[in-house]
Amino acid sequence: MTMPTRTIRRALTALFLLTAASAPVACADTAADDESTEDAITQRDQKLGPRLFRDDFAAYLRAEGRSDDDIKKLVYLPNEAVLSPRLTSPRGASAADRIAAYDNAFKAIKPSALYEEGKKTPLAASSDVEKVLREKPVHIVILPGIFSEFIPRTPFDELFSQSSTAKKEWATKGAKVKDARYNVKTLSSDQRPMSELVRVGSIDDASGKPLVTAAYMQAGVGSLEDFGTEAENSEVYLRRLDRYFEAQGGVPDNLYIMGYSRGAVAGLDLVVAAHRAKKPWAPKIKGFISHAGVIYGSQLADASFTGGPSTDMLNTLRAFVGEKGSEGKLESCEGGPRADAGFLLKTRNTGHWTKLLADLAVIAMKLPKHDDVLGLEAIDTNLPNGGRIATFAAKALGIPLPGAPTMEGEGVIDLDLFDDNHCANVESFKATARAIVKGAESLTTKSRVAWWQRPENALPTNVKYFALTGTMGDATSSTPWALTTNDVAYDPGSVDFRSLRGNYYDFLAASGGIQLQDSQVSVNRGKFWPSLHNPSTVNAPFNPNQKPIKAYFMGTVGTHHWGLSFPRAFTTQGVEGNPFPRTTLLKTIATFVAQVDRAE
Repeated sequence: MTMPTRTIRRALTALFLLTAASAPVACADTAADDESTEDAITQRDQKLGPRLFRDDFAAYLRAEGRSDDDIKKLVYLPNEAVLSPRLTSPRGASAADRIAAYDNAFKAIKPSALYEEGKKTPLAASSDVEKVLREKPVHIVILPGIFSEFIPRTPFDELFSQSSTAKKEWATKGAKVKDARYNVKTLSSDQRPMSELVRVGSIDDASGKPLVTAAYMQAGVGSLEDFGTEAENSEVYLRRLDRYFEAQGGVPDNLYIMGYSRGAVAGLDLVVAAHRAKKPWAPKIKGFISHAGVIYGSQLADASFTGGPSTDMLNTLRAFVGEKGSEGKLESCEGGPRADAGFLLKTRNTGHWTKLLADLAVIAMKLPKHDDVLGLEAIDTNLPNGGRIATFAAKALGIPLPGAPTMEGEGVIDLDLFDDNHCANVESFKATARAIVKGAESLTTKSRVAWWQRPENALPTNVKYFALTGTMGDATSSTPWALTTNDVAYDPGSVDFRSLRGNYYDFLAASGGIQLQDSQVSVNRGKFWPSLHNPSTVNAPFNPNQKPIKAYFMGTVGTHHWGLSFPRAFTTQGVEGNPFPRTTLLKTIATFVAQVDRAE
C-alpha cells in the first residue's frame, strides 16, 4: 500500500524541520519555518490552487476567442515567494506583528514576477471545465464593498444587466416578498419588494439552465448598508437572507457567500453570526469567497486614520458631525429632526457648513498627486482623482472638493439649502457621515485584528475559505512597464484608472513599499493564511476558540481593485468601462469552488 501524497509531504516537512532545528541557523528565534511550511502544505497544492484557477480561466477565455498572450495579461501565476513567503516574526509575536511579517516578506515581490511566472508556465490544454457546473450548479450571494451605494454600476453589472433564466424568475419571485430598508433621507425604514433589494442573474448553459446563479445584496442610496460596523451589517443581511430564501422557495444547494472588498469584512461576520444565531440556512453555506477582500486590514485605510491630509480630512469631518447624538460643530435642533430650526440656527449652520467646505478644500490641495510617476507612465494627470477614502466620503456627502470628479447621485443631503427640512437634513448628514467613518475604520489593521481575536468570532470549520486577489503593474522608476497600462485589462484613459493608479502610489507609500497590490488591498492582506488561524508549534492562533480551517488561494488577476468587480465608478467621456472580463471571472470562481467541493 502506498502512502498518500499529503502524508508523505507532511512526513518530509517534519523531517526537514527536525533537521533544521538541530543545525545552527541565523534566525532561530523566528517563526519563519513553522508558519511558512504550514501555509505551503495547505495552499501550494497546484491541484487545488492558483494554477488550476488560471487554467480554468484560460479554458473559458479561449472559448471566447482570447489569445494566450491576452490570457496571461488577465490572470497571473503566483510564484514561490507568494505561496510560501519566508517570515521573520519572533516567536510569540502579536497578531499585528505576525501580519507585518507577511507585509515585510511581500515588499520584495513585484507584480511582473507573477506575470513572468505565468509566461514561462504553459497553460493547460483546453478542457470541458464547465462540466462540473452542469453537474452541480453554484449559487453565490455577493455582499457590496464600501461606497457601493454611490457607485452607479454594481459588481458584475454586465451579468445582472443581461437577460438570464434566474433574472426572469426573480422578477416574479422577488416581487412577492418584502423586507425593510432604511432611508437616511427620511430617517426611517419602509418595506420594499425583494426584487428592489437584491439583483439576481445567472450564467446559463445552451439550454437555459443556470450554471451559476448570483444574488447581489444591493445597497440603495441612503440605506447605509455598505457602511457602519460589521455587526450592523450582519443585522441587515441575516434578515435579508431569510427573506431572500423565502422568496426563492428554499435554500439553494451549493451556496457560497462572497464579499467584495469591504464586503469580505461584512461577509466573514455574517458567516459567523449566521452560525451563532443557528439560522437554518447556515449549515448549507459551503464556502466563503473573499473577492479582493480586506481580510487582515488595508494599509491605505490605516493611512487615513494615522496622519497626513486624508486623516486631516476625516478628522475635520468627525469634528463637524460628532460621534453621537447632538455632538459636533453642526448643530442639531433642540426639538429633533422634525422641529423648526429657526432663522438663527439655520444661519449658524450655514456658517459652519461654509467653513467646513473651505477647510476641506485647503486640505484636499495637500493630497499627493503623483504627477511625476503617472507622467512617466503616460497617464493623463489632468484627469481628477476620486479614489481615496476621504475624497469619496466627501463626494458621497455632497461636499465639493477641488480636483475631485463629479459622481452620479452624489450627496445624500444638501445642507446648503436654507429650507424647512433643515433639522432633518442635519440628522441625515450626521448619520451618513458617522456611518461612513465607522465603515472606513472597519478596514484598518487595528479593527481587523480586534475582530479576529474576539472569541465569538471563531470561523465555522464546516465552511471552506477561498480568496482571489488582484494587482496593478510594477511601480515605475524611469520607464513604464508595458503591462501597467495595457488595454486588455484596463481602461487607461479613464478617471477610474487615473484615480486608482494614484491610489497605487498612495498604497506604496503607506505600506512601506508593497507593489503587489490592486490600489486598495495588498495580495498578502487579501489571502487567508492558515498559520494565523490554525494552532501551530510556534504561535497561538489569532482566536483561542479557532479550530483548523481549510483555505484555498485562487490566485491573482492583473487588474485594479474596481476592475475586479464593476465596469466603472466615475463617468469618463468616450469610455464605457473597464474591459476586464468579469462575467467570465465569476464563472471561473464558481468552477473552482465546485472543483474543490468535488475533490473533497
